[in-house]
Amino acid sequence: MTDAVFDTTVFIDYYTGHTGADRLFADVFEWRLIAAFSPITVYELWSRPLGRDEEVMLRPLLLEVSEEPFLAEHAMTVGIWLRGLTRQQRLRYAADAMTAATAERLGATIYTRNPRDFARLQVDVQSY
Repeated sequence: MTDAVFDTTVFIDYYTGHTGADRLFADVFEWRLIAAFSPITVYELWSRPLGRDEEVMLRPLLLEVSEEPFLAEHAMTVGIWLRGLTRQQRLRYAADAMTAATAERLGATIYTRNPRDFARLQVDVQSY
């Protein structure tokens, strides 16, 4: 059973040495926390400026947590959550909503440095 879904911030912060992200991955490495990520997270990581050192660190780090697929049922949930927003708002919230839909299906907590990003969605969010 998956306990946690890691948001993009967890991976970025681990690379930069953030204490909270370090603790989360220590829990993963010691099998105290079973974590996953959405492929949307990989998109967010690789679509930003990414140095070679960061890419070399991120690839094996992604192997330490499980990849959860983004399915049509997730897309339906995202559509419901974002219904009624403007096109610009939907685009702004889409990636976080996709990650949240993955966590909701797993019954897992999202770990993020930015819990506000998930405030409008019906998921359990934990800041680190």
